[in-house]
Amino acid sequence: MSGAGHDTNQLATIAPAGMFFIACRAGRSHCPEEWADLADWAAGVHALALTALRLDQTQFSS
Repeated sequence: MSGAGHDTNQLATIAPAGMFFIACRAGRSHCPEEWADLADWAAGVHALALTALRLDQTQFSS
C-alpha cells in the first residue's frame, strides 16, 4: 500500500486508473538518493505488459 497519489488522483476522476511501483534502494524515492536496479525496472515493465495483455483480452474477448 502506498500513500502516493501522483497524477493518478486526477486521472481517476475520468477513468479507471492504477499505478505500478518498482523497488527502490532503501525504499527511497523522489529524492536524489533514489535508485532502482535494472532487474527491478524489468520486473515492473513485465508486470505492466502482462496487465496490458490481460486487459486487452478481457475488453475485447467475445
